[in-house]
Amino acid sequence: MILLAQQEPKIDHLIWEKRLSRFFPCIGETDTDEFDPSVDEQDINYLSQVLLSILNRLSQTSQLVFFIENIQWCDQKSLQLLTSLMLHNKTCFFLLTIRSGYSRELTDFVHILSNYNKLIKIKLTAFSSEEVKAFIEKQLPSVQVDHLFAQKLYQESAGYPLFLMEYARQLNNDGKIEFMTEKIQHELEFMMLQLSELEEKILQAAAYFRDQAPVSMLAEVVERPVAEVVKAVSDLTDRKLVSEFVLSGKIIIRIKLQKLKEYLYQKQTVSKLRVTHEKIAEIFESHWKISQEKGLLAEVAYHYKCAHQELKSLDYQLSELTINLRYQHELFPIYPEANQLVVDFQPSEQQKELEHLNQIGEQLKELELIYGEEDDYKLLWMKYLYLEGRCFITIGNYQRGIENIQQVIVKAMNDHNEYYLLKAYRQMIYYFIQTDNANDMRHYIELAMTVAIKTNDHEAIGVLLRLKGLHRLMIGEIEEAKRLLHESMTIFTISEDLKDKYASNIAAIYDYLAEIERISGNYPQAITYHKKAIALCEDREAWTSLAIFYVDMGISLFLTCDYSQAKTFLQKAKRLYRDLSSSWKKIQMDVYLALIELKEENYSTILALLTQFSKMEEQFLSPRDLGLIAFLRAILKLRIMNNTLHAPEIAELLEKSEHYYYEQALENLSPYRDQFELRCLEEQFDKSDVDD
Repeated sequence: MILLAQQEPKIDHLIWEKRLSRFFPCIGETDTDEFDPSVDEQDINYLSQVLLSILNRLSQTSQLVFFIENIQWCDQKSLQLLTSLMLHNKTCFFLLTIRSGYSRELTDFVHILSNYNKLIKIKLTAFSSEEVKAFIEKQLPSVQVDHLFAQKLYQESAGYPLFLMEYARQLNNDGKIEFMTEKIQHELEFMMLQLSELEEKILQAAAYFRDQAPVSMLAEVVERPVAEVVKAVSDLTDRKLVSEFVLSGKIIIRIKLQKLKEYLYQKQTVSKLRVTHEKIAEIFESHWKISQEKGLLAEVAYHYKCAHQELKSLDYQLSELTINLRYQHELFPIYPEANQLVVDFQPSEQQKELEHLNQIGEQLKELELIYGEEDDYKLLWMKYLYLEGRCFITIGNYQRGIENIQQVIVKAMNDHNEYYLLKAYRQMIYYFIQTDNANDMRHYIELAMTVAIKTNDHEAIGVLLRLKGLHRLMIGEIEEAKRLLHESMTIFTISEDLKDKYASNIAAIYDYLAEIERISGNYPQAITYHKKAIALCEDREAWTSLAIFYVDMGISLFLTCDYSQAKTFLQKAKRLYRDLSSSWKKIQMDVYLALIELKEENYSTILALLTQFSKMEEQFLSPRDLGLIAFLRAILKLRIMNNTLHAPEIAELLEKSEHYYYEQALENLSPYRDQFELRCLEEQFDKSDVDD
């Protein structure tokens, strides 16, 4: 800030020297004893009168302008004197500069002079990015400044003219820029003059944080009471060195000038950097264990990485990815904490997570030579293989996914790690559900149940009983399926905590019970169960589970001939699938939507769907998915052959005979779970005498 003021003058040469020497002994050699002994060397009013008389006399012959730089360093007595001079002198100009974030005394100084119209304030702000570009082009007309280079200069300088002048000087000299010159360092040091020891410690600690630092954590880092840290932060905020704000109920600070943060960080020794980053990582770690706040995991990982503890860093990165991807990759996720229920699942963000997972795998391979024999490394590698395998299975790359999970099983057995052994077994079960392989599914259920009973893991037993019930449904043992599903429900509803934690598993039980009722032809009861499943997951925004339940509700409504409501639920599922990596039940959704479109004679939609199916021939589809596609093709081809469907473009895509599609459907559809589709085919083809 620049302060301008107008003032006045008066003088007698010898007398001033004598009077001033009373206050400033270095002026002349006059004996000060001859002056009035009652005059105190600290008497600012007396000194002010002396100086005013001098200024009045001088201004009669000269135009006087006084330039005083950085008056924020003025002591209280000097400010008193300056205030008096500026208030009572009318002919002199004072040009003063002051940095933002000045003291209370300076605030009073500015207010007093402004009140008497003795001050014009001109606030100089930092340059904008456009002004930075214009500044450099003006200083160096021969230098080509493109947008990216101008942005880089703006980021490094924050628009500060002094920094820009340094960069312009370097560009003019040899075209190379050092962004932290000695002059810039001196300027940054100057900003921190007169900081208290605690204020400096807080600034240094804040420089370790990636972006923003919670005040409560800073207190832990500097090992001082929170109240003291809050007071120091307030002073730093007044000096405009940090900005303070509230985020999620926490008081957060950020160092305002990025260059200052860089400078403070670069000043630290290597040993201090490692020790402090480890300390901050441990603080974040302890907060994570209490709050389970997902965002803290990235901070723990970052600080362990900076502390050169690679395995711990990668472990926390994997933990974060496990949480981020869990809701995409588990049909019925388990919720350990309520604050993890809402998950943003935009496809672009998910792709970044998968790329991050791949990077972690590369880093683990690089670290094998150093840590390969350590237990922590082996456990971390198992954790990685499991997560990557689960991702591959979910997106349909079953072969690679199963290879990973089988590696986890072998390693877990060798290391006697029942936790990962059970998780891997369960993942194999999910795979066999998706591929409709009841025999192998049963084998892994038995293996997993043995481990769960051995470790006395009642919650795992509850999940396995649900899967066992599904297995019985898949092989047509309906009554046994119902018994196992109700037994699983009993375990999950034994307490409110378990009800909340396993809400999506309970919803899955309702959905399986709905399917059983649908197979039995009891559609109203099926729809009642579907509603219960949907309500549980809508409350928790469990998107993957909801997509499945919407599809099943749509099918049940279709079977009641309520095609309008059926379409509503199927389209709800379709909207969710756009943002989900899981394709479980998506083929069922597409086929039943196509059947509704067929009734509505909307053939363009069916054509688009058949085209999409043709492109999927090489993908890893489950037998039931292949059966459903064949079911739809058989229905369409039969109608074309019977002249009840006139759609040449659809006919062109259905190259095989209706009998071929019929046989393909019979071969792949489940005789227990797809009874409606099989009955429908039988009725349609019997009417047309296909077998004749």
